[in-house]
Amino acid sequence: MEKFEFKIIASEEDLKTYYKLREDIFVKEQKIFSGTDIDEYDEAAIHIAAIEKPSERMVGGVRCYNLEGNTWVGGRLSAAPGYRNGVVGRYLVKFAVETVKTKGCERFIAYVQPQNVKFFERLNWKRSGEPLIYHGKPHQLMEAELGEGGEGVNHKITAGVMKDLIKSLHRSARLSEKNNITNVWNFFPQFARVEGKQVRLGDDAAAIEHDGGYLLAAAESVYQPLLKSNPYLAGRTSVLTNVNDIYSMGGRPLAILDVLCSADITKTDEILSGIHDNAERYNVPVIGGHLSGEASESTLAVFILGKASRLLSSFNAREGDDLVMVVGGEGKFYSGFNFWDSSSGLSKTDALRHLEILPELAEEELADSAKDISMAGAIGSILMLLECSQKGAEIHADDIPVPSGVGLAEWLVTFPSYGFVLSLRAEKTSRVREKFRDFGLLCKKIGEVSAERKVYFKNKNGHRKLFWDLGRGYYMKTPESKEAANE
Repeated sequence: MEKFEFKIIASEEDLKTYYKLREDIFVKEQKIFSGTDIDEYDEAAIHIAAIEKPSERMVGGVRCYNLEGNTWVGGRLSAAPGYRNGVVGRYLVKFAVETVKTKGCERFIAYVQPQNVKFFERLNWKRSGEPLIYHGKPHQLMEAELGEGGEGVNHKITAGVMKDLIKSLHRSARLSEKNNITNVWNFFPQFARVEGKQVRLGDDAAAIEHDGGYLLAAAESVYQPLLKSNPYLAGRTSVLTNVNDIYSMGGRPLAILDVLCSADITKTDEILSGIHDNAERYNVPVIGGHLSGEASESTLAVFILGKASRLLSSFNAREGDDLVMVVGGEGKFYSGFNFWDSSSGLSKTDALRHLEILPELAEEELADSAKDISMAGAIGSILMLLECSQKGAEIHADDIPVPSGVGLAEWLVTFPSYGFVLSLRAEKTSRVREKFRDFGLLCKKIGEVSAERKVYFKNKNGHRKLFWDLGRGYYMKTPESKEAANE
C-alpha cells in the first residue's frame, strides 16, 4: 500500500492547496458549485489533509466543523484522481472521527452522495432519514457510530444460543462432507517426494520447492447441484475456488486446466463461458484440459498452477496465536445454496487487489498460517487448519464478523467467495487487520489458538462450551492427528 500522512492543516500554503484540490473536484469536475465551494463554515473548520510520501503531494482532504453544541459536521471529502481506491478516503474519515471525538463530539454527521453511501456504511456510519437534495444534488444524511467500525454485525450470544449454535453446526451436511477426506490417508502418505523434495499433503495447495520458491498445485471439483442449476455460475466458481486456494497459500496463480464431462451439450457453452470470464477476471490463462459430451451426468473439475516466494500454510499455527477471520461483507446469497457472492460485484481491479493482500502478508512476514474458507464454511476451515497444526482454539462467538441480515449458524457453514482464516502472532494482528480493512473488508480477531486440541465457543459473559475435540473426533483424520492422539 502507498504511504500517506494524515494531518490537520496548519499552514496557509497547505490550506490553499487543499482549497485548490476541492475546487478541481467539486467545482470543475463534479460541477456541484459555481466559482468556489468555500463557504462560511471554512474559516472555523478543522481541515485535514492526506499527504503522499515521499512526494509530499496533497492527494486528499476533508473538513469538520462544529454545528451546534456537541454536533459536528464532516464534508468536502476529496481524493485526487488516481487515489480513489478507498484507502485515502477511509483514513481521512477515520482521522476526522477521532479528531472530533477529542473535541467532545457526541454526534457526527455528513451529507453523502448516493454512490458513496455504501463506503460510509462499511465504516460504520448509518443512514439518517430519506435522501434529500443538498446543493442541487441528491445526498443522504449519514451519522457516524462514534466507536470502532468495519466489524460486521455483532451477535449477542447467550449460553442458550451457543448451545443451539453448536447443535446446528454438528448437524450440518456442509461440515460433515469434509470427513470424506479421512479415506485419502488409507491410500496416500501425508508426505510425497517430487524430484527429491518433500511435499506435504493437506494444505489448500501442494507446495513444491522450486528455484528458491515454491510451485503450487491444486484442484477443485464443482458442487453437482450448482452445475445442474446454474452452469454459467458453476464455470465461474470453478475458477474462483482454485484461485482462492493459490492465494491462501501466499501465492499467485499461473494457469489453469479444466476437465468437463457434459451430459447436456446445450449447457456446455454456458459452463465454458463461466470459466472463460473468471479466467479473464483473475488473469489466469486456460492452457488446456479435456472435454467430453458423452457423460451420463455432468462433472467439472479445474486444476491450477501457481507460485509463491514464501508460504502461508495450515501447518504453521502456534499456541497463543490470534485466530483472525476476513470476509467480504457486501454480497448476496444464491438461492438454494450456501454461497455468499461478495466478489462478482467488484471491479476486476478490486477483486485482484483484495486477493493480493495474501501474498503480501507472506512476503512481508506478517503471517505464515492461513486457510481459504471453503464449502465447509468458516467453522470447517478453522477445524482443518487446527487439525493440520495439531492445535485447538477458543472461538469468541460474539466477535465473528457476519454480514448484515445473515444468521450466525448459517454464516459459519457458508462459502463466502472471498474468505480466509489466519493464525497470527499477536503482535502482528493489528497491522494485518489494517491491510484488509483498508479495502473495506471485514477482518476481526475471533479467538486464540491453544495447545489443547479442543475447540471451544466462548461468549462475552465468559460462558465456554466444547464444540469439537480434535484429539478424539478427528475432522480430516490426517496421519499426524492420529499419531498425536495415540501418544
